[in-house]
Amino acid sequence: MFRRVPAQRVPLHGHLHKLHGVRLKLNRAQTHAHALNREIDAWLGQHPYGVFGEYEPGPPEQYVFRVRFLDPIPPEWAIAVGDIVHNARSALDHLAYVVVLDNNGGADERTQFPVTLSPFDWTSQSRGCIGNASARHIELIEGFQPYNRTDLYGWHSFYSSIDDPLAMLTRLSNIDKHSVLHATPAAITHIRYAVVPVRDIKKFSTTEVQDGVLVDGGELLRVAIESKGPNPELKLQRSETVEIGVQYRVDFGKDGYVLQSKSLKETVEAILARLWEIFEVFVGEFR
Repeated sequence: MFRRVPAQRVPLHGHLHKLHGVRLKLNRAQTHAHALNREIDAWLGQHPYGVFGEYEPGPPEQYVFRVRFLDPIPPEWAIAVGDIVHNARSALDHLAYVVVLDNNGGADERTQFPVTLSPFDWTSQSRGCIGNASARHIELIEGFQPYNRTDLYGWHSFYSSIDDPLAMLTRLSNIDKHSVLHATPAAITHIRYAVVPVRDIKKFSTTEVQDGVLVDGGELLRVAIESKGPNPELKLQRSETVEIGVQYRVDFGKDGYVLQSKSLKETVEAILARLWEIFEVFVGEFR
């Protein structure tokens, strides 16, 4: 025989600290992040790409340096990014559940940690997500909203809010859950180079190195040359810094969208740092 249980939500782990689950979720996200960083460092340490040059007779004559990947970027990294952002986002939602349940037990399937890019949306979003939390806890959560972020000049704007760690987390989480695996391209962030003639070169002039995402077979540098023999050749002496990025699209409704390309390590570090900051604030609330 089934026994009818009152509708009030009862914590399944009532004998543990209220933030126990939040901490475990954050720890899991941190563990995935450390593991991914080790894999990235090991992959880059194997020099997985090279640069080759080839002569284009034109006219005009040019010598083009292109990238060749010897090992592809592991597709499993996209899954690792999903594991990180899933646990990070879940930690926030578990926190929202705790603060609502602590106030009056009114947590339900709509309860989640609100992340708002505009102050004009805060009232409606907070009411739907954490409306049954205490006024103090709602105020604390509002203080972490992306719309509070300012740019280098101290101005509040939509563009500054989309770079907030919580905004990035929400976007990355939604993409992973509902759309596609995350793109994790390699990108040059800094390069020093010198073009050196090898043979059959009368004169040459270089353009700027192409920065941004590295693509197998993609152009790195194009050099205008004037040859003096049948087999002109240049070599490229270079040193560069390459990092793994993460790309995601931010829609502006009918106004279009912007494609964000961020350092994967820096993005994850910023997200986890912000979440630990939030966690510590609420540790003080649930002493």
